[in-house]
Amino acid sequence: MPIETYTRIVQDVITYVTGQFGDDAGIQIDAARIIQWINAGQRQIVQDNTTINEALAKTNIVAGQAEYPVVSDSAFERMQNIHTVLYKGAPLKAVSFQEAIDSIINGSEGSQSGDPSVWYMKVGVLHLYPVPTANVTQGLSIYFTKAPAQITSTGDTLGIPDNYYNDLIRFVMQQAYEMDENFQAAGIKAQEYAASVNKQANQTVVQHAEFFTIQADPEDYC
Repeated sequence: MPIETYTRIVQDVITYVTGQFGDDAGIQIDAARIIQWINAGQRQIVQDNTTINEALAKTNIVAGQAEYPVVSDSAFERMQNIHTVLYKGAPLKAVSFQEAIDSIINGSEGSQSGDPSVWYMKVGVLHLYPVPTANVTQGLSIYFTKAPAQITSTGDTLGIPDNYYNDLIRFVMQQAYEMDENFQAAGIKAQEYAASVNKQANQTVVQHAEFFTIQADPEDYC
């Protein structure tokens, strides 16, 4: 897995895009619009490759408590996707809400209380099953993808690793071409973006199945 470095700034993207359009003065495509595209592109890149911007946070296990509202917990700020959940250092199996319900109903997961063996998400709340029977300080470890912080100025550092800078350029150029009604060029950039992101995703190793939890619509950031 590539080592993540973050050295590129917003102005790098603006300079490249306006230069490609011969619009260095930013008359046709201004900085504010490019910043909107950058925010959307960064979110999309992290959504398309959830092995970047990784973070780890821990919380206490409470006896008799199966539900942990991680979305509203400041320790999990900007959590976009969950990779792996560990209970006392041991990985838990990720299941869907329906799989969890089916398992509980038919009893395939055994006792309803004890050491948890599976986890699932519902309405931003992480559920453990079976229900823990003991308090464990910092007993729940969650590895997750952190969404890029919203950038607002030309001097802000980008919220994605440098090795995804070219993918962000492709994303922003696609938006610019679409605005310019050059749909053929936009389509080419979309294909280049998809091929590059998929290639980089295949070069990383994920030990546990990913379970997507918070999927923001890029349109929310335009």
